[in-house]
Amino acid sequence: MFNVVTQLENDAVEMRKVYAGAVRRQIEAGAPIIALEADLMSSMAMDGVHKDHPQHVINCGIMEANVIGVAAGLSLTGRVPFVHTFCHIQSGCVVRYNAVVDGVTLPENRYIPSTERVGPDSDLSRYRQVDRGALQFSEEVAATNVELVRGYQALRNEF
Repeated sequence: MFNVVTQLENDAVEMRKVYAGAVRRQIEAGAPIIALEADLMSSMAMDGVHKDHPQHVINCGIMEANVIGVAAGLSLTGRVPFVHTFCHIQSGCVVRYNAVVDGVTLPENRYIPSTERVGPDSDLSRYRQVDRGALQFSEEVAATNVELVRGYQALRNEF
């Protein structure tokens, strides 16, 4: 289904351009890829891919944890989601809207409030464990996003 790169790219090429080029080639070869962006379109050189193939690139905003939920829903429809981000978010974490996690791995089950900036100098122990309510809310948001994607796909199929 996918073409495997058999030759390494020249080191002088930016990784973001390699990523965008690989996604573009797969889309143009007919792969059912949906590239999900977490407001990183320009950072990952995906603007051009989105312009040429808008049905294959969705900008979900700064909501990495929810992007994973959307990816899961898309995979149920036969699509192949491609997701990337700049940080490593462990299982069970809730990262609220407009929070920034940069250059650090969050421990499992941590709650990061809205507008918080978490970086290498942050004391990760000060972030509390995710409570049941926050986790349930995040699951509901992810489920809603999946339903929105299904709705958008149904609308597209009507035209």
